[in-house]
Amino acid sequence: MSRLRNRIIGLLAALALTTTTLGACGGTQPVTPQSSHANTNQPQQHKDGNKTTDVVMDPTFVQHFMTYKNATTAEQVASGMQNRVPDDFLKVKGRDDGAVIITVTEQQRQKEIKSEKDDIARSRKTFLTGCTTGTPCGYRLNLAKNGKSLSVWLDKHLTVEAYTASLIEIPLDEGYLYYFTGGTGPWDMQITIHNCHSGQMVNQHMATQGLDATTDNFGD
Repeated sequence: MSRLRNRIIGLLAALALTTTTLGACGGTQPVTPQSSHANTNQPQQHKDGNKTTDVVMDPTFVQHFMTYKNATTAEQVASGMQNRVPDDFLKVKGRDDGAVIITVTEQQRQKEIKSEKDDIARSRKTFLTGCTTGTPCGYRLNLAKNGKSLSVWLDKHLTVEAYTASLIEIPLDEGYLYYFTGGTGPWDMQITIHNCHSGQMVNQHMATQGLDATTDNFGD
């Protein structure tokens, strides 16, 4: 889903650049919608006999990560996804509770899982070499196997690309992996930021809350 991912990342990266420059990388506390809908990824049968799966992305994930210009409803988000990457899945629809449902064949699901893992590996490499000082960065990244926690060691000299890769792209990709590997309901990730020279923790937040700090808070 690289084309779709690039669209989302492009918007979020622009936001990261703006908030880094202005010194405010903020987010709002999500309000979890209450819904009577079941969030289950149930295998079905496609007309050609292939098994299909409905990947149900929770409203909280859609609200904070599925960013599209002028998209204010889940149906508009779903329409944007379907139009931009029509070959990556069979059908995408928005639900009235704010969830987005992606219907995929097993081949499409496995392709998406591989794509997200590849993207995480690229993001990790971008982050580890992403300082502006021209010297070895000393940046480190520790991602939990279950994708629910991320610890990074960095400083204020990181590039916009490194900022985006570590604090936006990896959480987004892990969220996709959660849903495409059978996860249901709300997903979140605890992100802990340390200064890479002192080892001191400078920030801790949940991915769905956004980073309420400036890059200056990361230290020299």
